[in-house]
Amino acid sequence: MDDRPPLPHYDPDYCYKVVKWAASICAGWLAIELFILTFVDPSKGSCPGWTIHAKEPSEISLWVLMGVFFAPPTAWIGFIAMNWKFVSLKYYDSIARYPEFILFLNANRLWLEINIGWCLFCAVPLLIMTADCTSLLQDLGIRARF
Repeated sequence: MDDRPPLPHYDPDYCYKVVKWAASICAGWLAIELFILTFVDPSKGSCPGWTIHAKEPSEISLWVLMGVFFAPPTAWIGFIAMNWKFVSLKYYDSIARYPEFILFLNANRLWLEINIGWCLFCAVPLLIMTADCTSLLQDLGIRARF
């Protein structure tokens, strides 16, 4: 960062490590999801051709869900990690804008919680695939439906 005064509960180096880990985890989830979509046969599960609720009005392809809802968040967190200097300055400015909350706001923890949520969101298709579309969870004795 530039010559701005440090904030009590904001360490840009710590937040950068968090976002690098989160981006790596989301990229890993996406790679696993794409591997499963490409190489696992869903015919034993309830999603023929990776289509959820096949032959119903609410049918949707997991490929569409991946392309519309889950790949873009992974790309976004990767963008944040690659452009951290710019993002950290914006984050600093948004914290410093409200001086009455600086002592009470733990920006490091907030950043960690946001990134944990982001990683969990990126894992949703993997949960859908294993719970609904493959027999993996059923083989383990776990009954789950989305």
